[in-house]
Amino acid sequence: MAVDESPILRAAAKGDTESLEDAVGELGNRPIHLAAASGHTAVVKLLLRQGASVASRNEYGNTPAMTASEPECKEALSAVSLSGESARSKLAEEVEAAAAEAEAARLEAYMRKEEVERQVEAGRSAAQRRRAEEDAEEDRIEEEARQQRLAEEEAARQAEEARLKAEEDARLKAEEEARLAKIAAKKAKIAAAKAAKNR
Repeated sequence: MAVDESPILRAAAKGDTESLEDAVGELGNRPIHLAAASGHTAVVKLLLRQGASVASRNEYGNTPAMTASEPECKEALSAVSLSGESARSKLAEEVEAAAAEAEAARLEAYMRKEEVERQVEAGRSAAQRRRAEEDAEEDRIEEEARQQRLAEEEAARQAEEARLKAEEDARLKAEEEARLAKIAAKKAKIAAAKAAKNR
């Protein structure tokens, strides 16, 4: 079915319930014709609740029920045709229930999205904490290794200083012993010379 150029009728064909009025297009199509033809059951029920005629015909002689593309649309149109106002009241309740259900679904989807985002953020935070802990552990290990290396270098330096000092002490002691031995030998030589002279 061709869609009329009227903005209001285009709104009906697209399911825009806020822009709908009881208007007639160039081909005699009312909003309920286009909503039914496009399969927008919610719009059809809304129009029926607001008193749209189920008997109106377009220039092709089609009623809204004849243009309906969805079984649920045809069922709603047929119910109003057969039961009149009681069916319209029931449709009003269905529309309100559907709106409440849609709002509940929207809220549930929002809460589910919030929960997913919360879990993602929690996972990201946990990963960041793990990385921070791993970095801290690596830093600790590196610091321990550095301290161990410094301790070993200090121990080696002290050992080298002790070795050099021991060598220096041994050299000085040997020199002193040699000096004393030379003095003792000299004294013994003098004493021997004196003893020989006295004889």
